Amino acid sequence: MLKFIIKVTLASFILKTSFLMAQSQAINNKNLDIKLVATSAPSQISIGLNSTNILHVGLYVAKHKGYFKNNNLKLKVLTNQSKSALELVISGKIDFAFTPSDRVILLRDQGVPLIAVAAVLQEDPIFLAYKGPEKFKNFSSLSHKTWGLWGSKIEIKLTEYWLRTARIDIKRIKRQYILNKDLVNGFIRGADFVFMRKGWEGLNAVQKGIPLTFISTSRLPVVLTFPQLVVVTRESFAKNHPDEIRRFLKSLAEGYYIAQERPQETAAIFMLYAPYSNRKLVLNSAKYYSPLFIKNNPYWGKIETFNWNKLVSWMETQGIIQVVRKNKRRGYTNLFLTSDINKDDLWN
Repeated sequence: MLKFIIKVTLASFILKTSFLMAQSQAINNKNLDIKLVATSAPSQISIGLNSTNILHVGLYVAKHKGYFKNNNLKLKVLTNQSKSALELVISGKIDFAFTPSDRVILLRDQGVPLIAVAAVLQEDPIFLAYKGPEKFKNFSSLSHKTWGLWGSKIEIKLTEYWLRTARIDIKRIKRQYILNKDLVNGFIRGADFVFMRKGWEGLNAVQKGIPLTFISTSRLPVVLTFPQLVVVTRESFAKNHPDEIRRFLKSLAEGYYIAQERPQETAAIFMLYAPYSNRKLVLNSAKYYSPLFIKNNPYWGKIETFNWNKLVSWMETQGIIQVVRKNKRRGYTNLFLTSDINKDDLWN
């Protein structure tokens, strides 16, 4: 009888122990599942846009084709805000913005810790758009003509510098501001020439019947790269969220790869986000910019050290920013860019 009681008690003990161990294992598995879910949850990121710009097309393509989702990101795009996208980045309201490189350099000179993490175009040619009917012969033809200005400080300084290097007396040139950034109206109101990018505004002016000749600034005695459009974030965000930045830029790179290889498809996607745009202008601009996004580089987004430092040095000599030590010049990084893109997976 005693042996029977001992066996029953022992069996009960083993059964209870097995149950507790199983329960404990289930709890551990549950905790493990929770950790796995938490790890695989998409990262929340945000970008602001001041306008619907054809140069942002890689973002639209990546969003439309699900590249952000494929890279485990949940993207929020903010538009039509009361503050500019760059102001929202500075204040920490959003993570990324597109902005000209000179803005990054200027704000860093004022102590704002911004950093550029990618360049949108690998080549960003600037042209002198000259209105006919007489044929442009040389830069001395600009004397006594009317210069159309967009109005930014860097544009005025840079254009004056270009004109002086061409030995043109800028006192003999009239100035006219282009109201509301409307280039066509600027030419109608009397502007004879403008320094500008050819894509979009220039193509739009030609499409609307303005007789323009585009002269490359490479013909000037001194070539200085115009500020390029870059993707910017805060230094603190770059330090604390490097993986999110890498995945974000990889998604953008995939979008811009499609923009380079398939401008017609790219234009169609752009029209989904800007349905009131002129379809012909969108297509022509997409075709114009498509070879400039990556060119022959191994990956999209590289910021050239030579061009960046040349712009910084010029801004120093013009008194736009203070002279800074070389180790404080940078304001940009290529560390988050990648060439690890399976292009075969993008064709969908």
